Amino acid sequence: METDEQIRQRIQQSQAVLEEGGTLEAVLRLLRQAGCSKTDSMRVVRSLKEVPLGEAKRIVHFSDAWQERRADDEHFHDELAQTFEGNAS
Repeated sequence: METDEQIRQRIQQSQAVLEEGGTLEAVLRLLRQAGCSKTDSMRVVRSLKEVPLGEAKRIVHFSDAWQERRADDEHFHDELAQTFEGNAS
């Protein structure tokens, strides 16, 4: 996980890309190529788009930049939900 200062720098860089006509998808690809985690990408999107965390998660999760992780992440989420549901009984 990146520090708050690193995230601020990522946000500034991402804003510059958008101001130059780049897309949010291009920003997500650049973040990923730079080694930014999925969680930190959500933090950047949340700030850039001024959306709630859930919406930022949806944007990143369904982006082309993160598409090859989608199935594994959904499987993990399902297993986690089943674990908590099993413990709630």
